[in-house]
This record gives sequence, structure tokens and C-alpha cells, in this order.
Amino acid sequence: MRRSIPVSSPHIRLWACVLLSLVAGIAGCRARHDTSSGDGVLRVAVSVPPQAWLVERIGGEHVEVFCLVDSNANPHAFHPTDAQITRLMQADVFLPVGMPFEQAPWCRSLLESNTIRVSKASECSHHAEGSSDE
Repeated sequence: MRRSIPVSSPHIRLWACVLLSLVAGIAGCRARHDTSSGDGVLRVAVSVPPQAWLVERIGGEHVEVFCLVDSNANPHAFHPTDAQITRLMQADVFLPVGMPFEQAPWCRSLLESNTIRVSKASECSHHAEGSSDE
């Protein structure tokens, strides 16, 4: 028996909001910022693997996605290598989602440096008042 999920479900609204934020961030950055590679591919840095999967599905052949945290790593204990920071700085856009390491001094200084464009997907991820997980 299939269980239907109402469209007004807080989970659906949350994911729709995150998806919309990602699409708007990618589209907005693409419109104002040509990639330095000249091949029309937008280099997108993301924090965690589920986010990379989503951006790859949205952007398809128009994006090259770099995920900071490996799929077998704990994002709560993540510390970047020099190579990862270099690759992050080479991205056209970074899409942070509110992971703890994004509040670390190294990441905050990068985000505030205007070296890369940042679209904060986490700004849209709030739960509706009075909602609860079922």
C-alpha cells in the first residue's frame, strides 16, 4: 500500500525551498559570471554528497561539481586539506548548507573574501512553526 505525502508537508516545502535556492544560485551566478575555463561549464563546490547529487541532477552537463566532504567521511569532523581549499577557491560558486565546518575561521574568511560567489542554501531551510516530524 502506498502512503501519500501531502503537498503541504514541511519536508516537501523544505526540499522545494532548498532546490529553488540551488537553481536560483546557479542560474544567478551563471548569468553574471562566465567561467574562467571558457567551456561554458559552471564549477560548483558543495559541502556534502547529497547536495552534490542534487546539483549534478539539476545542472547536468553544464556543471562540474566538487564536494568537500567525501561520502565515507563525517562532515562534523571534517578538516580540509590544502588541495581541497585550493579547489574550493577555483570554483565559480560555493553552495554552503550550514554544516559546522562552514563556521570555521578558514571557511568564514573564504566566504567573506568575495573570491567566489556564494549562494547560501541554508537560508531557506527553516521549519514552519508548529510543525513536527511524523
